Amino acid sequence: MLKLIDNRLNWITMYRLVLYYLTVLILAAMVLGGIKIIPFSPLMILYSSILITAICFASNLTFAKIFRAHRNVESAYITAFILVLLLTPPVSLSDVPFLKTAATASAVAMATKYILAIRRKHIFNPAAFGVAFIAFTLGQNASWWVGTLPMIPFIVAGGLLVTRKLSRFDLVFSFFVSALIFTLLPDVKTPAVLFENSWKMILNTHLLFLAFVMLTEPLTSPPKRYQRIIYGSIVGFLSAPWVHLGSFYFAPELALLAGNIFSYAVSPKGRLFLKLREKIKVASDV
Repeated sequence: MLKLIDNRLNWITMYRLVLYYLTVLILAAMVLGGIKIIPFSPLMILYSSILITAICFASNLTFAKIFRAHRNVESAYITAFILVLLLTPPVSLSDVPFLKTAATASAVAMATKYILAIRRKHIFNPAAFGVAFIAFTLGQNASWWVGTLPMIPFIVAGGLLVTRKLSRFDLVFSFFVSALIFTLLPDVKTPAVLFENSWKMILNTHLLFLAFVMLTEPLTSPPKRYQRIIYGSIVGFLSAPWVHLGSFYFAPELALLAGNIFSYAVSPKGRLFLKLREKIKVASDV
């Protein structure tokens, strides 16, 4: 069974797989919204998707021309779809606060790919930086609305395929173990509360989405196994709700951005682009 899955995964690129995965999540959310299982209008989810994707596409095109850089359209779409699933859909077409928030987060996320990149290597996850930026500048926090219970089957099914494709189970596992341990640590002396909070933690789908979609991003995660385990553990620790610095508590995107700094520090400082020089036919079908 795993061999069949691997053969299928080998026929598709990483970017395309993640793009299909996010598309399925958005379509699933629209269906669930249409039958009133989740409290979001499918038309508003569609509107949010079109608006954010258009802004990301235009911003990506603009920054690529300004910096004369290579433009990855699929990467821009992936960032856009992540933002769609993090920012609460608007209540109407004329929802001005949403328009302002979506436009700012989208443009900043795209800018991050070019401005906060050293030798063509990203430092931060673009979507995480975009939503963190609007929290600090506009006072608008991302709701991570994708983290609803009915979305669990879709998040997990697609997330396992992405993790399999990227060979990042060590990263995802270390994140969940760390998040679980440090979230439940204050309840260790009260078994009843510990059990209840364990289930809440397991069913906390915004952490599932964070782990499967954003934590596993190859450009902002370390290349070596032991580094990935440390990276996942750091983000998991900072994702625990009681972890704070004074009065400052870590939102999921801030936990990821802090982990990105560690990842950049231990990763090779640069990004390689390979070009096909020639193709040589060595047999009839080879």
